[in-house]
Amino acid sequence: MSGVEHAIDRSVAFLRARQAASGWFVDYDELPVGASDGWVTAWVGRALAAAGARDAALACAQWLCRTRGHAAGFGYNASTAADADSTAHVLALARALDQPVEARDVAWLLARQRASGGFATYDRRDAWGVAHIDVTPVAFLALPDGERAAIAGRVRRFIDDCRAPDGTWPAYWWRSNHYSTYWNLRALRALGECAPSEPRQSALTKPVHPIGSSFELAFALGAAQLAGDATGRLLETLLAAQRSDGSWAGAPNLRLSSPLCPRPWESQSGPFYTDGRDLMTTASALYVLTTFCNAS
Repeated sequence: MSGVEHAIDRSVAFLRARQAASGWFVDYDELPVGASDGWVTAWVGRALAAAGARDAALACAQWLCRTRGHAAGFGYNASTAADADSTAHVLALARALDQPVEARDVAWLLARQRASGGFATYDRRDAWGVAHIDVTPVAFLALPDGERAAIAGRVRRFIDDCRAPDGTWPAYWWRSNHYSTYWNLRALRALGECAPSEPRQSALTKPVHPIGSSFELAFALGAAQLAGDATGRLLETLLAAQRSDGSWAGAPNLRLSSPLCPRPWESQSGPFYTDGRDLMTTASALYVLTTFCNAS
């Protein structure tokens, strides 16, 4: 068994041990709106599905559908409004499990697309309701193929327009560019671009932003792979950071910006919150390692 496969098995075991009997996960206890069960369950479920832990992933999907609190779409938890990121992860989880999705949820997600081509996180009139570059590729990739095809050109233009001069993409909800860059490269791959186009391709031959956590490291590894870069050092560092229980340590990466701030990566609007139960970080490392392994 390779080091990557061993790390995947250990992280799946860690997540299985922390899944509630009814299928849910919970993390981010310190947020003002409370801990997340819906959003976190959807993301951890996606990672488990990618790793082949179908029973655990299916339990996530069944819990999400059984306890949904909105007429359409899914949210961070039962007390928050539906949002595009949570909804996209739920739809993508269903897609990974070959499960049907409801038309009302697809329609709700499509309604979050703005005139610019990007997707807003919330149905609001403030900065939380404008198109977000870290949510757009996740939403686009979660849609059924027909809906994707119908909006592909608009999404592609938005992704191109939002790309920074250094070749990466900023993030509204995250501390650094690594998560957003990974998902936008994934979207470009789905849109038919196999590698970043010149002249900015060289900017992705190594991470151009600091890596301060295993969460950032995982997505830097994934972005480097998608950009066609050598990934050995990043992979070795991520594997070495895995703890004895199979987890990777959570860190203050989730940014909760003021609804009045449209570009928090420029003003460093925060605060930042930690996945104190290590679920978001471990699921992210697992997901990237699984896709890395499958692409190798």
